[in-house]
Amino acid sequence: MVRGISSYILSMFISPVILLIAAFRQSNRNLKKWVLIIFITFFGSLIFLSPGTDGYVHRKNVSEHYIGLGFGQFLEEIGRQLTFQQTPGVQDEPFIHILSFVVGALRVPGLFFTLVAFIFAYFYVGSLFRLFEIYPTWKRSKVFFLYALVFVLFMGVQQINQIRTGVGFWVLFYACLSYYQTKKIKYLLLMFVPPFIHIGYWAMALPAWGVLILGNWKWIYSVIFFLSFTSQLVNPSTVTNQMEKTEIGKSKVKGYSVEEKATSEQVLKAYGNTNWYKKYAKLGLQVWGVNVIAIILIIFGTYFSGMNKLESRLFSTGILTVSLSNLSWFLYALKNRSAAVGMVFILATLLLLWQRGYFNSSINKVKNQLFAIRVLITLFIFVIIFNVSELIQLLSIFLFFAPFIPWIVEEMNVSIRGFIGLIGGF
Repeated sequence: MVRGISSYILSMFISPVILLIAAFRQSNRNLKKWVLIIFITFFGSLIFLSPGTDGYVHRKNVSEHYIGLGFGQFLEEIGRQLTFQQTPGVQDEPFIHILSFVVGALRVPGLFFTLVAFIFAYFYVGSLFRLFEIYPTWKRSKVFFLYALVFVLFMGVQQINQIRTGVGFWVLFYACLSYYQTKKIKYLLLMFVPPFIHIGYWAMALPAWGVLILGNWKWIYSVIFFLSFTSQLVNPSTVTNQMEKTEIGKSKVKGYSVEEKATSEQVLKAYGNTNWYKKYAKLGLQVWGVNVIAIILIIFGTYFSGMNKLESRLFSTGILTVSLSNLSWFLYALKNRSAAVGMVFILATLLLLWQRGYFNSSINKVKNQLFAIRVLITLFIFVIIFNVSELIQLLSIFLFFAPFIPWIVEEMNVSIRGFIGLIGGF
């Protein structure tokens, strides 16, 4: 087995894409899993970063701050992070700080995204394999495939560019899914790791911790979910005043607060010169689509009597996280990120119900739910196109052949979109 994986990994130095396709033609589950993890690691090592993007800034900071950084200073800076103090040139979380220090000590800044991609891939791929293997035999359908594609792409490998949000989410999701399946302590402990990857998870992981510690109070969580759309249960001043008691909290409040929401017309005007799918992705219609799915599953009683323990706990986490998004409207970044996190938990529940055959029932209320869910998939078509477009911008053409060339001569790296532009120029 190890020998088989090793041969595939070595062959990836020739063509990662071709070897990935070859691996998925095999029946060996572990082979597929580890080849996909290594493929995403290669993707990270070749990721095409435009100046000004989060990833570009993080990698640049490795060269500027961490090469030659002493171990004593490293410990001092991590101590400041743990006490919510800011340090110039240092990210607010230990995750990037530790990775950057390791890469800086090796004096190979280009290795930064290789390590990030491997960690991301381990939890991302692990989550996908767990989710789609809970029910080994299930009936496929076009609508299920589209929802599965949205799930795979929405917080997919393009999140490697942003690093903290994506890695933090898949660690949280993998921990929740694994713990509720196995009840192993290591997954329970893993649930409390995300805040050290992205500081926002001190808030965004609260719903998951609440379901874990308080239990699955379905009626209470449903009431909170519905009230979050219509009333202000949280006083913005109280929250921001508490956050401003630390240096990091004060900076986040200053950076993330908004005085008013942009209307749909303003959003469309702001992105008027971009592709149509980008404009509609910015409107957040996909989040509303998932909210409607959640409302359907609650109103028709599926949440209360149609879900098993695993599904209902994931769903509870999802609707509580969406509630957090609705209630944190005054903190723009928290609202957007928690909406995305809640969306994926709810989609995961939908996919589990589908795989278990819940929607195969001939009962009218189940058939009505399925009809509505089929109609709602139209809201997600542009999300799929938008995420594929982002992937084309980040994927290196060297994933198809000789990935080692940009490692040696970084200036030769070019994205698939850039390559298409070059071809079109001739």
